[in-house]
Amino acid sequence: MSEWVIHFVHDRNPRNDAFIYDGAGEGEPIPLHADANKASRFDPWSIKEAEMLMPPDADALSVLLRIMDDGHIRCGWSLRNGRATIYGPRAACCFTEMPLYALLHYARGRGNSLAVDCYGIALPKRELFAAGGRPAIYGLSGQHQESGDDKWPRRLHPNCGIAEWEQYRYVAMKLGDDHPIDWSHEREWRWADVEDKFGCPGLPVWLENGSVLFSRAIIIVRTRDEAEQVLDKLKLMRDSKTDQYDNPYVRAVILDTRVLAVEDALGAADEPGHRLLRIDDVPVHQLKEAVAAVPSEAVVIRVANTIKKAKEAADEAAKQWRATHGRMDVFGFAYLMVVGPRTEIVEAMLQLNEINATALSDGIGYRMANIGGSYDSHLLGEAENAVEAAKVVLQHELPNTEFYIRTVWD
Repeated sequence: MSEWVIHFVHDRNPRNDAFIYDGAGEGEPIPLHADANKASRFDPWSIKEAEMLMPPDADALSVLLRIMDDGHIRCGWSLRNGRATIYGPRAACCFTEMPLYALLHYARGRGNSLAVDCYGIALPKRELFAAGGRPAIYGLSGQHQESGDDKWPRRLHPNCGIAEWEQYRYVAMKLGDDHPIDWSHEREWRWADVEDKFGCPGLPVWLENGSVLFSRAIIIVRTRDEAEQVLDKLKLMRDSKTDQYDNPYVRAVILDTRVLAVEDALGAADEPGHRLLRIDDVPVHQLKEAVAAVPSEAVVIRVANTIKKAKEAADEAAKQWRATHGRMDVFGFAYLMVVGPRTEIVEAMLQLNEINATALSDGIGYRMANIGGSYDSHLLGEAENAVEAAKVVLQHELPNTEFYIRTVWD
């Protein structure tokens, strides 16, 4: 038995998007609750979805990073052949309690990254239970009967003996004939917001809320390189404190999130006794390893002097642009962004309050706090010219740090 439950993350597949289609082929998205009034509390999140639209073919790692950015595991209806497999009025999150060796064997066996892959989020089983998660109910003592729509929302008939608010746990099961249905090997757990009390459309993990608090989490990826990307994301979340829509993160959970690279586990999984392998036995990466060492005083002074030069170059470039172009340009903003959140230089900039871990329309990044913006004329050309001059100085003086320019039309 495992002390963890795992939520699998897979490549996006548009065919599994939560849409219901009519006879003419017209579709509309399925709400996360059959009661329109209860579903409306998720409307603010639909704005983020529309403005930060994910590609329909996004890979599993991109989906995983988006879940982290959202701070919660989104509920869904687990459509199969156009029919919801989650019963009852509300969507649910799905987990498995299979041990680590079985996860690796299962992912290898299915070989379909659209269905399952070695990407996931593991949570302590006891804490998921405390949050309201429960094991799936496989099959019924009596006959399977449904009432209402056969696609969505699907409801079991009262004769089945499962209350509507508990039906999210039900998984159909049929053994002993030519067309068996048996998913019991998945050892599934499910979570649903049965009290309809959360403002986010899923289970909060890193997102601040008043009811659920996980002590730790493990993010599972395929490779060590991917683990480094996840550690970068965790540090950005820690430093920004919120997503780009001011939804606050729980710092303690971020700090206690570990990252497991499957390639670190494969060797152990092939050894004798691998069936005793636990997630806790595999080396994990953690945020404290990801944060750069505290910069020395000499580094802080060098960075401060460099930024001073960059500011002077930016001011001079802006002045020259205004003298040459007047007011012939569109309005806009230009920002100087810093790449590499876990470097000593970035840590020095944070210490000097010269950069902010800030929310952006396409994610979270580090932005120079005192260079860039709209400048005096509020014209895009002036701002771009200024930050370009600053970038030249910074890139020359700090060659191991990467900078890029971000522009936004007003």
